[in-house]
Amino acid sequence: MLVLVDSFWAYGWILASLIAYFIIPFLGWRVAMVMASLFALYS
Repeated sequence: MLVLVDSFWAYGWILASLIAYFIIPFLGWRVAMVMASLFALYS
């Protein structure tokens, strides 16, 4: 279970970098912040 929990750090970094790469240039940082907040609220 600990390995599974620790692996989500890597998934979070990958997801954050994809959001930064694809969303920020087109929609701005505010939309990226809302998306990140929605993921945080979901968890």
